[in-house]
Amino acid sequence: DSKVIHICHNVLPHEPRPWDAPLTRWALGRSDLLIVHSPSEAQRARSLLPQARIAVQPLPTYSALVENLPSPEEARAALGIREAKVLLFFGLVRPYKGLRYLLEALVAAFPERDVRLIVAGEFWEPLSWYQDLADRLGIGDIVTWVPRYLPNEELSAYFGAADAVVLPYVEATQSAVAQLAFGAGKPVITTTAGGLPEAVSHERTGLLVPPGDSLALAQALRRFYHEDLGPSLTANVVADQADRSWDGLVALLEGTVADAPGLPAAPES
Repeated sequence: DSKVIHICHNVLPHEPRPWDAPLTRWALGRSDLLIVHSPSEAQRARSLLPQARIAVQPLPTYSALVENLPSPEEARAALGIREAKVLLFFGLVRPYKGLRYLLEALVAAFPERDVRLIVAGEFWEPLSWYQDLADRLGIGDIVTWVPRYLPNEELSAYFGAADAVVLPYVEATQSAVAQLAFGAGKPVITTTAGGLPEAVSHERTGLLVPPGDSLALAQALRRFYHEDLGPSLTANVVADQADRSWDGLVALLEGTVADAPGLPAAPES
């Protein structure tokens, strides 16, 4: 018989609605295996589907999308960036992504205004609201807005230009953007929301702060530069690449199709 496998990046949507849980039970209830990317998501799946077969497999990196990364100098020259400090916020802009907290953090973190923040991705909210906020905060001139979907061919320039990728999420499961950053060899400054602490190792591959805390984020940003953490965090990201390959996910899928025993089980809720 054919096997039904669901890979669940998010078991439930980020912005909850009353019908999400029953529809999720209906959609996933007949799976032979649910694959999730963190123990916290496994517990969420278990609470909805107590009898389901669940495996935890970390989300792999997307290094193939950011191969042949240019040097920071080359990338910044191509993008017309002159600042020596460059941070990247990448991906869809939605309320749970917490971009407002990053804009607020810039004010406290960089009173010298010697940084460039690139905000690149599609906006699911009005761009003008964020631009107005940046202007009110007095940082409008140090933010570069790229409010559109970026094709794969453009990713290397933006990730190549960045010292770190900042993901100030207020709610999360895992983050494909974090894995894209790791694939590019870039550390991630993010929050302790959801499964992010299971993907980003504090003070090893990035820095973690509480969600929705602009001051804590500002302190992390200042620390990143003042303590020159970039080289050591980057070295650890590169060293961990083998642990974030696609081989584990492929083996899990092949083992399920072959009905091999010994699949990893999710923790009981």
